[in-house]
Amino acid sequence: MPRVGTVGYFCSASLGELSYRVSLEVPTTSRYGSDYGKVQHSSAIAQVLMSGAGPEQQAIVLEPALSSQANADTSADLTRQFFKTKYNVDYVDDASNPLNNLNVFLEKTGLDSDGVEALLAIGNHTAYASPNILSAGHNADEDSPREASLTAIKARFGAGYVNGPTTQPAMALNKDAYGIKRLVNTSVDRFDRLQRIIRLQRWTGIPFTALDTLVMAVVRSEGAVNPQMVLTVNTLRALGTYRYLNKRYGLAPDEFAAFVHQMPGEANDGRLPMFDRVFNNPALFDTPLVLDGSTLYLDQHSSQHVKARAQLSRALHLSSTHEGLRQLAIDVRELIGNAPTDFRLNLSMISSLYRQARIASMFGLTTAECRALIDLLGSLSFRKKVVSGQLDDTEPDVLDILMQLDWAVTWLEASDRDVTTLRRQAGWDMTETIVTQELTVQLEQLTNDARLAVLNSDQLASLDLPSKDDQNNTINWWIILSYLIDESGLVRTQPLHEEPAVSIRRTLHERLSAIAIAEPLASEVEARLATFVLNGYRNQHRLVEELLLTLTGLPPDRCEPVIRWAGSDVSKFLAALLWDNGVIETLSMLIRYSEVSQQLGLSARALRTFLINPRWLYAGSEGQFYLSPNSLYLLDRYSNWRDNCGYPEEALLEYFKQANDPQRDATQCAARLASLTGWTSSEVLAANALLTGSDRIASSMHEVDWLSRMHSASEVTGLSAGQLLSATDLTAASAAAHWKSTGEAVIAGNR
Repeated sequence: MPRVGTVGYFCSASLGELSYRVSLEVPTTSRYGSDYGKVQHSSAIAQVLMSGAGPEQQAIVLEPALSSQANADTSADLTRQFFKTKYNVDYVDDASNPLNNLNVFLEKTGLDSDGVEALLAIGNHTAYASPNILSAGHNADEDSPREASLTAIKARFGAGYVNGPTTQPAMALNKDAYGIKRLVNTSVDRFDRLQRIIRLQRWTGIPFTALDTLVMAVVRSEGAVNPQMVLTVNTLRALGTYRYLNKRYGLAPDEFAAFVHQMPGEANDGRLPMFDRVFNNPALFDTPLVLDGSTLYLDQHSSQHVKARAQLSRALHLSSTHEGLRQLAIDVRELIGNAPTDFRLNLSMISSLYRQARIASMFGLTTAECRALIDLLGSLSFRKKVVSGQLDDTEPDVLDILMQLDWAVTWLEASDRDVTTLRRQAGWDMTETIVTQELTVQLEQLTNDARLAVLNSDQLASLDLPSKDDQNNTINWWIILSYLIDESGLVRTQPLHEEPAVSIRRTLHERLSAIAIAEPLASEVEARLATFVLNGYRNQHRLVEELLLTLTGLPPDRCEPVIRWAGSDVSKFLAALLWDNGVIETLSMLIRYSEVSQQLGLSARALRTFLINPRWLYAGSEGQFYLSPNSLYLLDRYSNWRDNCGYPEEALLEYFKQANDPQRDATQCAARLASLTGWTSSEVLAANALLTGSDRIASSMHEVDWLSRMHSASEVTGLSAGQLLSATDLTAASAAAHWKSTGEAVIAGNR
């Protein structure tokens, strides 16, 4: 029988990362959900896989506790079977359990004496508490029936999971009357916990104390839904997320534990408790920061409160005591519980401050930037989840938010944006244009020019149009033209899908067809009116084109689509100017859209294409699309594709036209998309089977982006599209052969 910890195989954590790399949705397209990380199964599955746990490991970690399986008739048999299977010993009762003998326990587990002391947090690994956390400030579990007292909490640091939720004294080592070292205070449940944590430590390589800290943070974060303190899917989700962040950012286990619960106030092995390591090392003040449960006022100027605020700010590397700390503390005060409360110097609230600051620094952000990015990804709901750290596998929680933040900062860096720019461009933070003297002069001149550019009755009279039709009815030409010219003399906006000259002529022809005027006069009248309206249209548009060219450098041919993209048009803007009605607000919006258009190098044709067909950008679009995190991301990916595919832009836009044609041929579409993405048509078809089904190929930029990420993942891993889909289809319920073949392919591809 193999020793504890050698059962089964541990899968490559890359399996879970693959699901994030080729997720069908990214955070900007998932609409505040947890779909990021989902391909064929939920993101929770991807997080579990990132732990490296294969199906056998997952089964061992998550199998129901022995006490929950047994009843009066089966208890004895199940217990004997448990000890034989897990430890290869014969069990009769607790008193005569061979494993109580330390030597037997060492033999059956493969641990040495120091390992057992580390496992139980005794001897050389005995825990000690920070002297700077008083009982009133150590409220970590004051509402939990699972911890009898502060003494029990301290005594069980490093061995909280293995000792379990009972108030029975913690396990220890004693010598019996014969001088034989024995484990005391054991039980069947505790031996069950011991074998699980030993295996988990062997699989992950995380030292016992750090592993227990992480596991117990998860247990306590789950709260009332896990009263028996068992290992759950959340345990594996947290391990997976931790291992990813550790590899990518060097995050330590206790730092991650503070992300989901509270920072430890205890330590062992000669280390400082994490609280003191963060807040009292080095000692920058004459007295340490002490958690005593007292209220910390954010605006009071007494020396006590000023000093405490300065200590917190310095420890958390906040640039401004007042602004940096204040906003974090307000969030804690308002969001950590079910109702607003005072900010108190206790472990719960201080840990929340640390959590927010450390998450920001890990991602290379200031706390203000991180807060703003969290708001952008999930609004107040996400901010509250970060403040509390509470885990909940039924909805997006802090683990999902961490993975989304990782994606967001990676994309921002790749797209040469920062959080402030993203929020401003997406319209979350409105920046009104500063009205300089120069701009004032420009707008005054534009107003004068606009007054001269409006169409009026004198200009219409100069066209020498007939005043009556052939039936002697009076013709009111302004009523005829009202479909094209508004009451201010501004030419109404024209459809984007055709040239203004064509749409104006068509509208005039339709209107004049109802008037009894014979040829050739009818054609002459139509031509004169078309020239009159079109000249007005061009003159009025030229005014705005010149303004945007001067202010933003926007090429004139992009003026109309950019204005329309911003939800306005030339006639609306000029009307706001003439009537002094919100023109600066409108101008600020036009400048914002112009900036994005130029940053992404969007051509007039591309803008018109996506404005006319917003579903070609994102299939879930409802009506016209505007600047948002979603559209910014997809347009950024379009621009990247355009710049790197090696084909002219017309080829990309023609592809979308072909892919959205009801008479499309899937094979031809796949061949064209393969050439545009540098993949093969067979691989495109293989991947596309999951994306859209067999009847069509990716028909939006959202879908093309997914195929492009699939292609990139294929190149990085050496896996085919089919193998990638097979890898992302793995769950604990998958057949062993599926796991083995996929795991081998992933590992081989990573060599």
